[in-house]
Amino acid sequence: MDGQLVYNILTGPSTLDFLKHYGLMIAGNSAAGPVAYRVFNNSDANSTRYKMEPDLGMPPAGAHSFQAQNVPMQKEEKDGVTMVCIPAMGGLRLPGAGGPNIMVTGLLTACSFAYLPLPNGELKVAHIMPSTRVSGDAADSKIATSGMSLANNLAASGNFAGQSGQGMKVFGSNLYQHQREGGAFSACSIIGVRRMNGWALYAQIHTQQARNVVTAVQFYP
Repeated sequence: MDGQLVYNILTGPSTLDFLKHYGLMIAGNSAAGPVAYRVFNNSDANSTRYKMEPDLGMPPAGAHSFQAQNVPMQKEEKDGVTMVCIPAMGGLRLPGAGGPNIMVTGLLTACSFAYLPLPNGELKVAHIMPSTRVSGDAADSKIATSGMSLANNLAASGNFAGQSGQGMKVFGSNLYQHQREGGAFSACSIIGVRRMNGWALYAQIHTQQARNVVTAVQFYP
């Protein structure tokens, strides 16, 4: 499938069915809100998968460019300095009308995704990386531990600024970061699609680099 067809399927009624069958890798972007993205076939001899990335430079063959609501990753902590105040977080407001109908965010490997339904079909969302997240295979156990801790902290005391007690929910690593064969931990791609009745959020759980899909779920509404 080329990028145009993949985009049409993802923004149509068959989002979940697509995510259950084809890997989707999403590259992050530091800009919040509407951002130019593209999607293209990124398959290899072992698996069929697709990639979304910022629309910069020469596009790969068959790529489709589109505007997306991008949710940048926030750091929970850096060098001992808190970057995200768990009880009063910032975030991106997804409008109920106007602008792009698709939301993207970078790959989750230990992060949590927080969301809060608002009136008029809007959503407040945030992508948060745990404070002790480190890279490399030798750090897998540390990644898992810090990811679970962040998810638990958000569920227990997390709120968006000015919206305490309004029912913020969390899709954290406790829901996707299960150890797979060979000791590797699974990762997660999250997208949102806005239809006539508001936003829907989906998660695809897969091995790193979206090579093998484990499962996919619609977790909101």
